[in-house]
Amino acid sequence: AGVSSGEYGVALRLRDAGVVVELIYNNAEPRSAELAAGVRSALEQYSAGIAARRLEELGLAGDLLTPIVLENHPLHYGPRAAGTLALSFLVPVLALIAAAIGPIAAAGDLGAGEKERGTIEPLFGTCASRAAVVVGKFVAVTVMALIGVASFFVGAGLAYLAGPVFYDAVRLEFSVDFQTVAATAILVALTATVFSAIELTISLSARSAKAAQAFFLPVLILASASGYGAVAVSDAPAWFAHVPLLNLGLAMKGTVAGVPFYPVLVALWALSYVTAALAIASAVVRNEAVLRRG
Repeated sequence: AGVSSGEYGVALRLRDAGVVVELIYNNAEPRSAELAAGVRSALEQYSAGIAARRLEELGLAGDLLTPIVLENHPLHYGPRAAGTLALSFLVPVLALIAAAIGPIAAAGDLGAGEKERGTIEPLFGTCASRAAVVVGKFVAVTVMALIGVASFFVGAGLAYLAGPVFYDAVRLEFSVDFQTVAATAILVALTATVFSAIELTISLSARSAKAAQAFFLPVLILASASGYGAVAVSDAPAWFAHVPLLNLGLAMKGTVAGVPFYPVLVALWALSYVTAALAIASAVVRNEAVLRRG
């Protein structure tokens, strides 16, 4: 009861004349779990000490308890490993959500918004082809998406730096080299590009800006689900590299963690998504009936 209420971090219960010791702790609370790890280590050392003393009393060598000596050589020491693991979980979620949110305003305004204002048809009356106009709008939306994603990560970085100063939080350490940062940045930029193309196509197809905003909601849901899905998958099979959006999340997660998940294949898929979305958008603007919906 004391542990569940938070009064105590851990509790011990002895059974069978102290032979069995139950360690009770709240594994959903970080402080309790940390205390439990310390108590468990102390109890294991105490148990090993008792066993060694009993062997000595029997005239036996103490190394009988350890026929195999296991030496651990992790690639990263504790704080850095924890920080890198946390970063590999955060980046896919933040990148997918930010990439989906970033282009919403620009895509809605340059597509359905211009249809409502009646300013899109004069653009198609110029010497530029309709496909060229679509590509120009796509570039503008992508720029705004990249700015939004960059702002999102800058804000997250400032929160990380301010945490230990204002909230006495523990600062995690990361183990990422320049190559990892560059590869992750490319994947994040590709993710923003994919969502820019998808949302611009949706906006050009919508009757109004309000309708476009409603159609953007499923995109946000899919982005969020893909981000959290990538975090939840621990050992993704190879065919996951062909699952739209989820493959981007898995590629970012693997790159940060140092275990690449088919980054080249995922990048090619991302470019194919953009190409398909722009092809659909170009077909939409060639349909006069769709343009006059607004």
